[in-house]
Amino acid sequence: ATPAAAPAAAPAAVAAIPASATNYTGKGFDACTAPSGAAMNAWMASSPYRAVGIYIGGSKRACAQPNLTASWVQQQQSAGWAFMPLYVGVQASKITAPATEGANAAADAAAQAQSLGFSPGAVLYYDMEAYSTPQYSAPVLAFLTAWTNELHAWGYNSGVYSSSSSGIKDLVANAGNSAYTMPDAVFSANWNGREDTEDPWIPAGYWSNHQRAHQYASPQAPESWGGYSIGIDQDYLDVQLNGAPPSQSSGMFLGVRQSSGNWPGFNPLTGGAGIFRGSEVAIAGLPGGSSQELGIGLDGLLYHGTRAANGGWGGFAALPGNGTPTMAARRAAIAGLPDGSSQVLAIGGDGNVYHRTRFSDGNWSGFAALPGIGTPTMSAGDVAIAGLPDGSSQVLAIGNDGNVYHQTRFADGNWSGFAALPGVTTPQMAAGRVAIAGLPDGSSQVLAIGGDGNLY
Repeated sequence: ATPAAAPAAAPAAVAAIPASATNYTGKGFDACTAPSGAAMNAWMASSPYRAVGIYIGGSKRACAQPNLTASWVQQQQSAGWAFMPLYVGVQASKITAPATEGANAAADAAAQAQSLGFSPGAVLYYDMEAYSTPQYSAPVLAFLTAWTNELHAWGYNSGVYSSSSSGIKDLVANAGNSAYTMPDAVFSANWNGREDTEDPWIPAGYWSNHQRAHQYASPQAPESWGGYSIGIDQDYLDVQLNGAPPSQSSGMFLGVRQSSGNWPGFNPLTGGAGIFRGSEVAIAGLPGGSSQELGIGLDGLLYHGTRAANGGWGGFAALPGNGTPTMAARRAAIAGLPDGSSQVLAIGGDGNVYHRTRFSDGNWSGFAALPGIGTPTMSAGDVAIAGLPDGSSQVLAIGNDGNVYHQTRFADGNWSGFAALPGVTTPQMAAGRVAIAGLPDGSSQVLAIGGDGNLY
């Protein structure tokens, strides 16, 4: 398996591919390695195919992709090709933290799609290969729910590729279960040789509004057109999705609870309309009465704004700093300290936890990856931070094993290093989200959503 490539540093500089480029009705193919431009031109001229499946990322992507660049995608789209972007990550038998792993996979897939130029509204497919043991059904469904929810937060449509007799079967069986979010499109592997999207495993009324693709054959020998031979799977598509999913965020809202206990209501914060994901906001108060707000944009940038003590609002601005934590950021947290500074955490597109300081004069330090053991800094699922009266900060992170890890940032700026929190098994394993608050006596209160959905 080839490790997933790091997200590109500047998706804004990539020529935009319209969301409609993942819509097509007719024959397509997918190949382990994206073919050369010359091969694509030859197949466009002489083959019956007009859609191509490309493997954009994931830890289980099996082939190198020397041709798969933003310019290659742009050239093929201009030539008339449609696309099926596929992401191949953790598989059924290896899922240990479904909510975390599914969300992380989606965030990385969105970053890879952005780096190739695919605009929000495109459909991205998770490749969940066939599995036979029923015990995998629940973790797969939870994983795919997180995949879909996170893609929607980024403004992308969700697709799932799987065998009709395993992943697709489980989705069908739970399509009416409110515990699971269904994908916007399904891509079923059923090698029955039929060049259509009908499948006996999928009832006629399910994903019936141009929301299906069908892998109908996987020939053993390469297929040749125009003098170029490519080993392919044969597909038939009927996918016509209409832009971004409805849950795409349009802005950030602020509500103030007055000291009397009254709530005047929520109002939109200016300067943020249309740029924010629907899944991430953070806020911290400072001793002078001001507050610091963070939001992650649909472009993956981390945005910051200040609300002054008198209620004045300065608008949002992207945080300066190195590319990794500000591009394809997944989670963010902020804490205010007694000296007027703020401590900011962000999970970068590479899964590492990054930290920076906003000083009391408004200046910023640069981002730096947190030191510590590998687990909580690789593929972290969530972060949280709280400030204490002595100027220290308490930091939490969910590692890629689902455990909750903790470390202290001392008042002098040094760090203790991450260590797994002791306690009962459930909130440590497959934790979904974490939160922490510091109290005047120097203690902290910690909450975690366990793998069973309970709050601990």
